[in-house]
Amino acid sequence: MGNIFLAKSNGETVVEHTKKLIQNFEKLIELYPNIEVDKRLLLLACIYHDLGKINAKFQYKVSNEKRKNLLKEKYEIDLKKNEIPHGILSTAFINDDILIDFHGFNEEEIKILAHSVALHHARNLLEISESDVLDEINSMNKEISRNFSNELRELEIMYFKYFNNTKNYKSKNVIFNWKDGKVKLEELSSLFYEIGSQIYSDSEN
Repeated sequence: MGNIFLAKSNGETVVEHTKKLIQNFEKLIELYPNIEVDKRLLLLACIYHDLGKINAKFQYKVSNEKRKNLLKEKYEIDLKKNEIPHGILSTAFINDDILIDFHGFNEEEIKILAHSVALHHARNLLEISESDVLDEINSMNKEISRNFSNELRELEIMYFKYFNNTKNYKSKNVIFNWKDGKVKLEELSSLFYEIGSQIYSDSEN
């Protein structure tokens, strides 16, 4: 697939789209410096939210015909199967051990982060199975190891550059799960997000 993962059909890449959102985050904080929000948690949500778009079926959907043919040939994409919402897949980039042990977040905060990433679009999740999600995560791992780890490191650097005056927990400057120089994706524990769950309901409003 090369190292170009598209976020939109207009050619904007996932990394370009994420960087724009980070810039909007910075503008928001500049305009409202006293806003009552955990800025670290909000910036993490901005970074993680669309990374699941690197999956082959989404890339097929936003590609031109030439690239669609290449993708279909390489990945044997089954167009009859439901596409797994990219927000769900994006939660695989969240590593609770790193965020708890090295950044001081608690379980409730990670749960909020995971739900904001998984559900940032309204999607029908009734026909999504955990096995299909695991299969797609395994497929994305192959793409990351070949093509995407450098881009993820660049996003990490942007995160820590913004918070360079904050406490550096145990000097662990990572927000992704690195193994042997590459990012390794894993399904996020159901303690933090379970397909179809939500941390609020209409009855609570």
